[in-house]
Amino acid sequence: MNYLAHAYLSCGDPGLLMGNLITDFIPKKEEILFTEEIQKGIRLHRFIDQFMDNDEIVKQGTKRLFPSQGKYASVVIDILYDYLLSKFWNNYDDRSLREFADDMYSLLMLSIPDLPSDLQLRLTAMIKRDFLMLYSSENGVLKSLNYMDTRTKFKSSFNKALDDYMAFANDYDREFNEFFPIIIKEVGQFCDCT
Repeated sequence: MNYLAHAYLSCGDPGLLMGNLITDFIPKKEEILFTEEIQKGIRLHRFIDQFMDNDEIVKQGTKRLFPSQGKYASVVIDILYDYLLSKFWNNYDDRSLREFADDMYSLLMLSIPDLPSDLQLRLTAMIKRDFLMLYSSENGVLKSLNYMDTRTKFKSSFNKALDDYMAFANDYDREFNEFFPIIIKEVGQFCDCT
C-alpha cells in the first residue's frame, strides 16, 4: 500500500502518521533520531508492508501483474491498492476522502517542524501537491505510473499497470475489499488503536 493506505492505517495519531509516511525516506540507522511516537509509526509502516507482502489474497493480484511488471509487481500493487482504497473509500470512512486528506495534512503540519530540514521540505512539497489525493482517479494513477517510467534506469512498463487492473478489475476489487478489513484489524492489534 502506498501513502493513502498508510495514512489511513495510522489511526489518526500524529506520531504514527508521520513515522508511517517518512519510513521510505530515511535510512534505518537514523530511526533512533526520531521521537518514540514516530519510531512506532516507522515500525507500523514495516509491519504493514511485511503483512501485505506475505498475504495470500494480495499475492493473487501481484501474480497477475507479474507478466508486465516483473519484480516490480509488488510496487505496482501498492499503487493500485491506494487507488482501490479511494474507489471504495465510503466503505471504510464516514468522512469524504477530501476531508480525510485535509485532516491528515493538518496533523502532518503540526509535526513537520520536528523533522530534519530535508524531510521538512519534502513533506511540505508533497502536501502542496495534494499527495493523498493522487491515486483517487485513473488519470492520477496513470500520471504517476508514467512518471515512474521516466525515472527508471531500466526498461519498464509501469504505464501498463492500469490496463492490467482494468483487465481484472472485478478480481482486484474483490481482493482489496477482502484484504483491507483484515489489515485494519491487524493494525488495530499492532497499535492498540481500534
